[in-house]
Amino acid sequence: MSTGIRARRLRPRSQVELGNERSHITGGRGFGATAGVSLLEVLMWTAVFAMLASVAYSVFFNVVRLSAMNATALDRLCAVEDVREAFCRTVRESSGIVEGVGIHKTGADTVVLRLPPSAESPAARRYVVFGRVFGQKPLAKLEVAEENGQYTATAFQRYPVPVNEVRLGFDTANPAQARRVSLDIEVPNVVKGKSKPPVMYQFIAALRSEGAGMP
Repeated sequence: MSTGIRARRLRPRSQVELGNERSHITGGRGFGATAGVSLLEVLMWTAVFAMLASVAYSVFFNVVRLSAMNATALDRLCAVEDVREAFCRTVRESSGIVEGVGIHKTGADTVVLRLPPSAESPAARRYVVFGRVFGQKPLAKLEVAEENGQYTATAFQRYPVPVNEVRLGFDTANPAQARRVSLDIEVPNVVKGKSKPPVMYQFIAALRSEGAGMP
């Protein structure tokens, strides 16, 4: 009995057709192809990475070096500012310049100033020595009290700023009559281990008037 349906005989696909189909599925690389990069591409990317790493290292090194230089310069400026503030305040608190006190004498690199009596010891005479105290290279400040012929050091401070030269000047030929005092200091200038011309600083301050109040 015939059902009226004719069976269709399928023709087996050839290897060429199968290859075309696989090529379409794998993106045109053909049968058995795998994704990857060539040796030339690897070398190119390695060279690019090496260049970027070199630039990054150079930038980082320069930033660190500049930061260290800025920190050194800032420390020096802060130390110089401490000297300026101490010198100006000491001179303004003083009522006059004396020839000397004990072993300390007023000269080219040291000045001896007279301070007003303190409320705690009104009978004691007070002095302050500023400059190269004890002949030391760093600048220093020494406060001395004299009572009954006895000298007592009441305070001492050394300033860490390095100085090559210290010069004190007065507005009169006789320091005892001077009303203004100047301090010139020469600070060494070393950058990256190389010495450059030193930096000069000058500070000027006027003594307080007799009987005037504290500034």
